[in-house]
Amino acid sequence: MGYHRKKIVLALIIFHIFILSGCWDREELNTMGVAGALAVEEKDGNKELAFEIYNPIREEEGGKEESVKFHRSSGVSFFDAIRNITMSYDKKIFFSHIKVIIVSEETAREGLLGFFDFWTRQHQPRLSTYILVAKDVSPSEVLSSREEMEDSYADYIMSLVKNSKNSGKTVSINILDFLKDFYGKEKQPIVGTILMKEEKQLGEGNKTGNKLYAEGAAVFSGDKLIGFIDGQEARGLNFVTEKMDSGVVVSPSPDEKGENSVEIINSESEYDVDFSGNDVRIKISIRILGALAETNAGVDTREPEIIKEIEKNNSQAVKLEVEHVIKKAQKELKTDIFGLGSSVHRQYPEKWASIKDQWNEFFLNAKIEVNVSTEIPRIGLINIPAGMEERK
Repeated sequence: MGYHRKKIVLALIIFHIFILSGCWDREELNTMGVAGALAVEEKDGNKELAFEIYNPIREEEGGKEESVKFHRSSGVSFFDAIRNITMSYDKKIFFSHIKVIIVSEETAREGLLGFFDFWTRQHQPRLSTYILVAKDVSPSEVLSSREEMEDSYADYIMSLVKNSKNSGKTVSINILDFLKDFYGKEKQPIVGTILMKEEKQLGEGNKTGNKLYAEGAAVFSGDKLIGFIDGQEARGLNFVTEKMDSGVVVSPSPDEKGENSVEIINSESEYDVDFSGNDVRIKISIRILGALAETNAGVDTREPEIIKEIEKNNSQAVKLEVEHVIKKAQKELKTDIFGLGSSVHRQYPEKWASIKDQWNEFFLNAKIEVNVSTEIPRIGLINIPAGMEERK
């Protein structure tokens, strides 16, 4: 038994030599430049890239080093630009922690397939990385804007995008979402937009500064940018696509002497498609669950009839928003950004097989009816407007 036991122990030792010998392809942290954000644009026919690189903070006399550093590079292709950065930066770029990519309008109008080809061929980049289009400003300017930032641009801009969802006036799309829409036939891709606005700074007299806004969306046909929708239009889009999980709708009061603000708690949509020959009719039904967040109209919200009027006016306000963005999609953008093709696919699978390549033409001529209903079961902690009793 002793001899056999020795053989077993020896075999285990040899086995563990192979599995515990370390990672053959390991890279130490101090040899990598861990990127958090990437700006992509084109200049003079070259690909221009700007990286935000995380920098380990070191205590020094007189203060701290910046938590991030910025490095630029250019090349004939995206991969060429990546390799060219090694001539001016002593570390290898690590892509796996890039949270957001900002693309210029010019690059987006030329088409993003070239960039996505590079991104999806490499093993480090992730498809969960968010993508934004910089509207009326270059991505590198956005990347170098340090207004109100605590640690890094990547962290700040992602917090901004996620927080902006509370208004319902933007969209958050990652690369995987974009590619799904691109390769599918049911919907054209959309991407969130980042804006830079000049505003007066509080407590600084007439001094102005730049402020970043995550608002609206960029609309694509295939991989090419064709136009934009603003914040209000993006909210109408989100109502149709069931992405309106929060937000505020302001509508006239029943007596039209003020406004009521309804907070959106939940929103659901249903689609009914009817084909008559080559004519398409689509009925969109939107159901909203909301809470009365504010009223300056002086109406008595204890009365059920008043609440019904507020619900009716809220529904009408949403209906107008949705109809406006649908009209813009059909007449100006000329593309289906709502994914209505998926409803046709589900309800008429055989018909869809014959028209999917021409769906955009069907969408442009489709008769679309919008119906909205609102239910407000909550009116807050008070059931009458402030000061109403004093006026009686």
